Amino acid sequence: MRICKTLAATCLAFATLGAATQASAQGFIGASIGQSDIDEDITNGLITSGSVDGKDTAWKIYGGYMFNPHFGIESAYVDLGEVSYSGEFFGAAVTGGKVEVTGFNVAALGVWPINEQFSLFGKLGLFVWKTEASDFTQGLGAFSAEEDGSDISF
Repeated sequence: MRICKTLAATCLAFATLGAATQASAQGFIGASIGQSDIDEDITNGLITSGSVDGKDTAWKIYGGYMFNPHFGIESAYVDLGEVSYSGEFFGAAVTGGKVEVTGFNVAALGVWPINEQFSLFGKLGLFVWKTEASDFTQGLGAFSAEEDGSDISF
């Protein structure tokens, strides 16, 4: 609960600072929080059958710079939360499974102002991610593994 209150206070502080920063300069910072829903395919190779819960709280902290009213860049640290799983791996019971997903994103921003209060924007970038998996597999004991990679983000 303490972490939730701290995270909420941090998000509020970043949102306020981001609004003040955008009003006085072309740089910006901010934070966002929401829910991730990660596909159960992330557990391929970890369990052969069982249950997967891919929903968790996700958040990011970001900053960027607008070079002009139509083009800018943004970078972000992203935490997509944790996927929980349990089941079997070729007949051996698997319990306490979790996969944590984090990463960094860098993107170009395109902005089309509609009027002074409303703009449309789009992003295209690269998300560099890392997953950390751990569980307990019957007959094998504690298991952990890491994987990293990158994907196009938009």
